[in-house]
Amino acid sequence: MNKQEKSQEMEALKSALQGQPPTFILAYRGLTVNQVVALRKKVRATSSRYRVVKNRLALRVIKGTPYEGLAPHFEGPTAIAYSTKDPVSLAKVLDDFTRDNQGLQVKAGLVDGRIVDPQSIKALASLPTRELLVGRLLGALNAPMTRLVMVLKAPHRNLVRVMDEIARKNQQTSQDAVAPTT
Repeated sequence: MNKQEKSQEMEALKSALQGQPPTFILAYRGLTVNQVVALRKKVRATSSRYRVVKNRLALRVIKGTPYEGLAPHFEGPTAIAYSTKDPVSLAKVLDDFTRDNQGLQVKAGLVDGRIVDPQSIKALASLPTRELLVGRLLGALNAPMTRLVMVLKAPHRNLVRVMDEIARKNQQTSQDAVAPTT
């Protein structure tokens, strides 16, 4: 790799990590091409990216950034996976893939400006997705209003039921009065 290619690679990595997206450092050994393609496809499905990096270049890029705490983890074959939206869905994909493929190992990560270890990443993977959490929150916020509406509708609903029952009884008694007795 010549000097120009190295600088291009460093600029690409710098632009990918700009804005401090949630990032996970991965060690990969013994993965087949098909496994890597499958991993990339799963990662892309979560609006995230997977990228193999050269350790020396990555160390130059992260120097002086919040990612600098991840420097000790850039040893051996290294890749990064970073999320543009939801770190939970990326952590789930990585956790599922590492369970099935022993060739991939999550070393560490940076989430919300904090360095996280592999156990924390597993805990993050066990959380529900952001969409599910937002849905639960909206349901919890909506529940009291729904109950209030039901309580306010109850007297009207009960009045309609009573009137309906009275109408049925009147209809039944009128039918009994008209019906001939034998």
